[in-house]
Amino acid sequence: MPSTSADPATAAADAPHNEDARVYTQHLWGRYSFTVWKLPQKFGSFPGVYIYTRLVGKRHFPVLIEQAEDVTSRRLEHDKIAPGISKHSDYIHCRVVEDEDERREIEKELVAKYNPPLNVEHRTWVAEPEVTNRFPDRWRAAQSKPRP
Repeated sequence: MPSTSADPATAAADAPHNEDARVYTQHLWGRYSFTVWKLPQKFGSFPGVYIYTRLVGKRHFPVLIEQAEDVTSRRLEHDKIAPGISKHSDYIHCRVVEDEDERREIEKELVAKYNPPLNVEHRTWVAEPEVTNRFPDRWRAAQSKPRP
């Protein structure tokens, strides 16, 4: 099993699926490969795109998709301001991306495709019911508010 200071950039792409393992596989989101970590996982700082997911059956449902210059620092912010994200998510999928413009483009593309309930910007539709039972659909709530 990898140590708790493992680096997503160097995680084994062919790690076996094991419920007890911290890293178990690579997962494709759209055309992008992400390293999957079982929460709570600690790792070093890196710039990238990350996806919190909820596992329902054998399918990962995205809860939140974001990009950050330092994914670890951003996760700590989530734990302080919205602890339910980590508490009700099972996994975090990480992709190291150095370039900020590229990170933003990947985030925008994946949010538009998968419509995670905790994202509002770039969404195209309502979130999957498999995750809205644990996470409110912020996009749907934003759509119902009167516009100024």
